[in-house]
Amino acid sequence: MLKQNLGKNMITRREALGLERKDLHARCGVSVSQIGYIENAREKNNITLDVLDRLSEGLKMPGWALILPDNQFVAGRSDASLKALKIFEGLDAQAQDKALAYLSDLSALQAARTSKP
Repeated sequence: MLKQNLGKNMITRREALGLERKDLHARCGVSVSQIGYIENAREKNNITLDVLDRLSEGLKMPGWALILPDNQFVAGRSDASLKALKIFEGLDAQAQDKALAYLSDLSALQAARTSKP
């Protein structure tokens, strides 16, 4: 599932930035063919954290944002999500993890509240 999320989000973000695969390659140094494999979620393509980090820099997105499902701010479509992204960018990795865990808990609590009769 993470591979599919990453591939879909990479395509969406790359296109939102008006980039071709070769342009992304020029920004981050990941080969055009590997970018294609990742975007197409090829089964045999396992990427390293280094590659994810380079891709996220090239796409101007934190790596964690690229693997989330249905990620609206990847394409820059949600003002609220863009504000959240800017807040997360200033945090170190450990703080980002804590913030995401908190938001996940908050979402679960909200879902539980709305599902009660």
